[in-house]
Amino acid sequence: MITVRSALMLHNQLSDEVEVQLENAIPHINAGKGEVVRVKANCSKALPLQYVHARIKLRPIGWSLDWCNKPIHWSHIKKPGEFNDSTRTCDTIGAERDTYRFCVSVYRQLFPKDPPPPPKVSSPRSPSPAMDICQPGHVITLVPPVQVENLLPVDLSYSLRNSNHELPTLTTIKPGKCASSVSVSPVV
Repeated sequence: MITVRSALMLHNQLSDEVEVQLENAIPHINAGKGEVVRVKANCSKALPLQYVHARIKLRPIGWSLDWCNKPIHWSHIKKPGEFNDSTRTCDTIGAERDTYRFCVSVYRQLFPKDPPPPPKVSSPRSPSPAMDICQPGHVITLVPPVQVENLLPVDLSYSLRNSNHELPTLTTIKPGKCASSVSVSPVV
């Protein structure tokens, strides 16, 4: 059996399932059409072939949240082995003010090899330079901004203080287990 899939993978290492909104922005490929796919917590999914060049936004399922504040971009990472990390936020819908934060890491795999760019032809009819297209051979990984793993043989208790000066909540982690927080604001 042969499976054909895109080389644009999404790894969800968050503790929540996410909805991924794919909206094509390239005029000749399903322009304006979109699709929403789900990726379960701690699972991976290849994005559909017809949407590899789409605008990618996401939000966790089970929360009353809007789509993330900025789309996820991968095509600017062109060199094999290169990566880029950034953060995204999803704000609540409605009166309650809360924010879900996560980190996005985009890694350019060592394949597929990009074709050489077409020669730049300058003429009065085509003054624009040739379009530089990057082949999708990337892994997009979603991770929480803070993850604590207890490697001690005893329970570990810790607290994180929010930037809005609320009382910190005490969290206890059993030996060998992990805990994460998506409400922590990264220091900029």
